[in-house]
Amino acid sequence: MISQGVLDHETWVMDLAEANLSNNPVWYKLYSARDAYQLPSLMPHDWHNLVIELDESDELFSLFYKYGFFSYSTY
Repeated sequence: MISQGVLDHETWVMDLAEANLSNNPVWYKLYSARDAYQLPSLMPHDWHNLVIELDESDELFSLFYKYGFFSYSTY
């Protein structure tokens, strides 16, 4: 099935200090939204359900917070 919708979202990061020293940026995949939050899709109703789960699960909220306020020095 062909879809024109967004199938996943990935966040990639690099260590800028390391890249400046080596003149060779190395990118690391931080997370995939579907994998990290166990989303069946990125449709609005799945995000809605995630928000409800974030309110109910401290562990899931901590993960969401970690990815939202990522600091390379913490990994």
